[in-house]
Amino acid sequence: MNLLITPSSDLSAFIRDLWLIDHRHDSSYSTLPDGCPGIVIQLPTALIDSSGAQIPVAFVYGQTIQQRTFHTTAGTRTLGVVLEPGALRALFDLDAHILTDDCLDLSELLPADSDFLERMATRKKPTAQIAMLEDFLRRLLRKRRIYEEWRTLRTAYNLISEDAKLRSIAEIRSELGISERSLERRFRQWVGVSPRLYGRIVRFQSAMNYMRAGAADFTALAHNSHYSDQSHFIREFKEFAGTTPAKFRKTFLESVPNFVESRATKPGESLPHSESI
Repeated sequence: MNLLITPSSDLSAFIRDLWLIDHRHDSSYSTLPDGCPGIVIQLPTALIDSSGAQIPVAFVYGQTIQQRTFHTTAGTRTLGVVLEPGALRALFDLDAHILTDDCLDLSELLPADSDFLERMATRKKPTAQIAMLEDFLRRLLRKRRIYEEWRTLRTAYNLISEDAKLRSIAEIRSELGISERSLERRFRQWVGVSPRLYGRIVRFQSAMNYMRAGAADFTALAHNSHYSDQSHFIREFKEFAGTTPAKFRKTFLESVPNFVESRATKPGESLPHSESI
């Protein structure tokens, strides 16, 4: 069972999506850059990365720039929270650049909530686990002050995200009325990457959305996603996805957006698409 869940309205300023995957067999998954940090919780066992290292059972991760591969075992349930850019600092008071292409054990970050996973493991129904996860996030938000910088930052990344066409730094800082140095500093603290790199990830995700919709003409796709030409699109796609668009389409299937599994599942099995609730 794969679920993609819209967050409750009171959390939507900080949370983009929640998701849940029940792994039916041992699998390898890869993550794609999406411009967002997040939280991952695995029940009952932890993920293992491509180097063989065990990942914490529950962790907070930052911006993903390099594709990363994980291995799961049959019977594992993975829950995820896709946070809005900037939410790491709003929720955890962390400078986002610290976790770019990295993760942090949730129990180390929030030792007072160390029993949270034990309590979640006693809930077997997905709806109950998601509700518990949302309540946990609400408690975090009540403990934090939402800085004025957060509002400015949200305006900045929304300007970049309005379309895939990369705005110049000068355009963005002019609309916000701040200096280029201040804009770069705020993006580093709140988002974890530069405005320029964030814009490139937004453009990559625009291309991914066209591919999800079934676009087959890569020349038209490159134009619609504001790449200079098809070769530019393929080069940047390979940088972020680790393979070419054509090979990606043949080889991978998304369980939930930006969490992809090889199509080489067990004989006779097909990977289910995610359901939205």
